[in-house]
Amino acid sequence: MADTTAHRWRFVRVGGINQVQFRNAEDLLAVDDLDPKLWMALSLPVKGVVFDKDTLELIDSDKDGRVRATELIAAVKFTRQYLKDTTALFRGGAPLPITSINDRDPAGQKLLAAAKRILINLGKSDAGALSVDDVAHPTKIFAGTKLNGDGIVTPDSTEDAELKAAVTTILDTVGGEADRSGKPGINQAKADTFFKDAQALVDWQAAGAAALTLGDDTAKAHDVWAALKAKVEDYFLRCRVAAFDGRAEAPLNGPVEAYAAVATRNLDGLALAALPLAKVEANRPLPLSAGVSPSYTDQALALRDLCVRPILGKPVDAISEADWRAVCSRIEPYATWLAKKPGSPVEKLGMDALKALTSNGAKAKVDALIAEDAALAPETAEIDSVIRLVRYHRDLKALIENYVSFDDFYEPKQRAIFQYGTLYLDGRATELCFLVDDVGKHSALAAASKMYLAYCEITRVGGEKKTICACFTAGLAESLWVGRNGIFFDREGKDWDAVIIKVVEAQISLKEAFWNPWRKISKMIGDQINKILASKEAAMQSAAQKSVDEAGTKAQEGQAAAPVPAGGAAMASAVAAIGIGLGFLSTAIAGLMGLVLGMPVWKTVLGIIGLVLVVSGPSVAIAYFKLRARDLAAILNAGGWAINGQILLSLKLGRMLTREASLPDGAERSLTDPYADDNSTRNSLITLAVILILAGGLWYVGALEHYFPVLPDPPADAPKLFHEVPPPTPPTPPPAG
Repeated sequence: MADTTAHRWRFVRVGGINQVQFRNAEDLLAVDDLDPKLWMALSLPVKGVVFDKDTLELIDSDKDGRVRATELIAAVKFTRQYLKDTTALFRGGAPLPITSINDRDPAGQKLLAAAKRILINLGKSDAGALSVDDVAHPTKIFAGTKLNGDGIVTPDSTEDAELKAAVTTILDTVGGEADRSGKPGINQAKADTFFKDAQALVDWQAAGAAALTLGDDTAKAHDVWAALKAKVEDYFLRCRVAAFDGRAEAPLNGPVEAYAAVATRNLDGLALAALPLAKVEANRPLPLSAGVSPSYTDQALALRDLCVRPILGKPVDAISEADWRAVCSRIEPYATWLAKKPGSPVEKLGMDALKALTSNGAKAKVDALIAEDAALAPETAEIDSVIRLVRYHRDLKALIENYVSFDDFYEPKQRAIFQYGTLYLDGRATELCFLVDDVGKHSALAAASKMYLAYCEITRVGGEKKTICACFTAGLAESLWVGRNGIFFDREGKDWDAVIIKVVEAQISLKEAFWNPWRKISKMIGDQINKILASKEAAMQSAAQKSVDEAGTKAQEGQAAAPVPAGGAAMASAVAAIGIGLGFLSTAIAGLMGLVLGMPVWKTVLGIIGLVLVVSGPSVAIAYFKLRARDLAAILNAGGWAINGQILLSLKLGRMLTREASLPDGAERSLTDPYADDNSTRNSLITLAVILILAGGLWYVGALEHYFPVLPDPPADAPKLFHEVPPPTPPTPPPAG
């Protein structure tokens, strides 16, 4: 038995395709029951279509930039779950009445409560409906709320002055995140980072007490010791090398050339800084006053007063390497402690402020405030669901009608979401224009559409630039070429300058196919005439140049220049050629006239029609099948769509998508052109020549013998104007055997 509970669909034949027809909201919400093989598309890109991007991104749950069939079905199920009144859904574009929200189950009741909360937050509690404009900017919804469930708190989230100050301090120190209200705030991660770094600095400061080996002067002593440590180590190493080998002593003190290089200019500390700290000798103590390099005198005295004397406990002016090691052992613990200092922006607050923040319970208060805000997440999620439902209520019908079926594409007064605008160029307006990111990649795939594609770069004042692919499906291709300019109007009505940057050639129309053979014949004849005229012109110029050269040579030799012949032979040759041509033409016309006069009129008409069919018929027939094979699916596939099958364009649809210029109905037209060239003389001569040729042909076949007598045959002994050429003698066959 047949299933009587299944949804009953209605299909229509449009554009040679069986498409599902959406008659009401029930059809829209039952689309998950329709076999996906009957859908026009199975996915579409979020970019490159004329549709609300925010709505598409909501449906694109995996955020891969494509709305797949499964994601569209999920959006339909969501809408079906939360709507109890779907009347307005089929109209599309309407605000969502909150009374149409399904409040028959707990989930719907929460959604309804969230919708009412949004209206209250917006100050529109009496509105009774939510539009996309109301929810397009969520920051407006939460602008007046202290806590909004996003886990981010701002200084305005609390009335506690101490807690407000703590949040402000954290925000100013480690930065923050944007709250739903649009204000900057902090989340748990920011708070944890701040208090962790603050506590680390406090703990580090406490550990430093054991490293203060010289009391309050330890820091100063460390700075002096650290500044001179490398030079002192270098000095004692040089002394050890000198003790190892006395020959090294002189070179270790620096070559004489080093002093010579600076002797001729004013000395400064930098000039001597590369030399040893003091004179190098085997096992020599380091002097700390007299005998120190002038570049380091002050530093050596500071080292003596702040480090050496306090640590050794005696007034010395020189130290051995063993004394130096003793000094280092007292300073190095401080250096080690200092190297462990945590690096963090919280340091700028100062240790007193950090100790206060880590000891007065501020962290617990901040954590509690963030947790209180996060506890409202379920309610916030309901608000997000309301925003989703409002968008689906407005856009779902339009999306389904441009996805599951292509209703808008086949509706003359509508345009599909993939039609980006209209290009006006070459007296035509083409509405089949697509937004393109990569011309090379797109054209390689779109060529399979077998359509004539013109890729155009469109620009606006201010430097905004895009690329479109325009499909020309009517008219002629000969006037479309790279570099040609036009005007493009997008779907918002904005105009762009357009220039063709690439074309993919294909058949455009039957009209083009009909005239192409005649154009080729005309071009071939014209090329041959030009070739003959060019060769004759070259021959005449060559002959004239030769005559001039010969005359000049004879003049130089003292001979009288022979008169230049008037080209009698050439003239005779030309006249003979013209005569032969006219003879052939007359004979051809005569034969044609004889054939025509011997046939009924209807056969003559059929003969002319047959001639036209022989020339243009094959081209038109081939073009017809090519035009019938034009496939829109290939272009959509190049743009990122997944189309279920072919979308063939009929000739009628092609003419609708590319409209050619035509005079409006009822318009008056004057055929008199005041600036047209005066061709009356030329036309009269052509007319006279045609009449004479026709008359000659008629007379030749005897059609005019009642008006003009036929000349008798000349006598046998009469002189002939032209010598008759006897027919060629056939070759004698070779003897047999």
